[in-house]
Amino acid sequence: RTTAAFCGANRLLTGGSDGCVRLFDITTGICLRSWALHEATGSDPHPGPHIAVAPDGRHAASCGADGVVALFDLETEEVRLCPVRKGGIYYAAFDPIGTRLVTGGGDGARGDRTVRVFDVHTGECLQTWGPFAGPVRWIDWSHDGKSVVIARDEKVADVCDVATGNTLAS
Repeated sequence: RTTAAFCGANRLLTGGSDGCVRLFDITTGICLRSWALHEATGSDPHPGPHIAVAPDGRHAASCGADGVVALFDLETEEVRLCPVRKGGIYYAAFDPIGTRLVTGGGDGARGDRTVRVFDVHTGECLQTWGPFAGPVRWIDWSHDGKSVVIARDEKVADVCDVATGNTLAS
């Protein structure tokens, strides 16, 4: 199984169940670059690494069942690995200006069920929220970048203030 996201007019970034992230030229179908960054998911119910692309198309991120978050500068092809954490990270989203990345996940007893905000340029974890009662199943930023919505297993969605990490609505 594969996840994918467009990054610019002619490029596609994919994450496969083999744990590899690949950059393709969609006009030719040629794989321009491949990175083996994540563990293969095998029988894991989640697809390969989740892919997120910043609004400017220059930066991207991948995250997966192995707890690794990789930040990509697609112009220089530099990759920065963020601190590994316990349990899978299945969702990631860039803020509206592409300077911060929010991640979430956590399955079963092995997952820490937290949400983390990273600085895209340094890879530093700026904030950690949680743990939440259940695994994070979807995450995204508000259009103004001031809050994050977090959807969890127990059919709950929380809106959190980015400055404080406090829940504004649930």
